[in-house]
Amino acid sequence: MGTYSANAFGLHEVAGNLWEWCLDAYDRGFSGRSPKRDPVSPWEGTTIRVYRGGGFSIAAVDARSAFRYDGSPSDTDDNLGVRPAVGIEP
Repeated sequence: MGTYSANAFGLHEVAGNLWEWCLDAYDRGFSGRSPKRDPVSPWEGTTIRVYRGGGFSIAAVDARSAFRYDGSPSDTDDNLGVRPAVGIEP
């Protein structure tokens, strides 16, 4: 497995190496009116998406999934990408 202990989700060494695009659109006020479970901000009226997690060139304190930014899907950067994932059954 990984060099470091697993996080609370059982994952090793995934936070902070890359900003990751998310499913939801960016809406500054969405968290105040979103559902508590699995919130996804709708795409109506915007093309701006959320990315989060922190890239390898930022401070360690900001390398966390709660730290988010907004950008256009056409944005490119060495620290920005996607993390392929496999669905799991609840």
